[in-house]
Amino acid sequence: MFGGEFFLGLARLLAESPSQPPDVRDAALRTAVSRAYYAAFLCTRDQVDSMSLIPFRPYRKCGAANCEPERNGRLPDGGRAHRCVQCVLRSRGDDALALAGNALHRMHKRRTWADYDRLGKKGENEKDRPSDWPAAVESTLADADVVLSALRSSVPLNPRSA
Repeated sequence: MFGGEFFLGLARLLAESPSQPPDVRDAALRTAVSRAYYAAFLCTRDQVDSMSLIPFRPYRKCGAANCEPERNGRLPDGGRAHRCVQCVLRSRGDDALALAGNALHRMHKRRTWADYDRLGKKGENEKDRPSDWPAAVESTLADADVVLSALRSSVPLNPRSA
């Protein structure tokens, strides 16, 4: 088993791949965005889920249904965990973690576009759609570094009591 940070290494390899046919290059760049996001998300989720979320104060901009922890104080399963992890980082009262939560939010939006966007499809969030995938990869890799650095340097997020 490997940790989430291995996905960041894969994202960097995909981003630095030499010349490829345009359709393969586009797929490699989109995959790099996705893997960089999952590196940051999985590392954050694992750290948050190994610690108590109680007391947990949902970030005020998040809908309660999207960021409430489970009754056992653990992160919810499935898609709700993505928003919940962002909210936990933003609600800890630590500036570096709040910035990491914002970075994770930006990365999640890019990852959604990278994984689900089809050419020619218009969506309600068209303004958020990356038009320059190399720049989106660069921004996503930088955001991943922000998140992982904040996790490494932060005070524990409220360890579970024994």
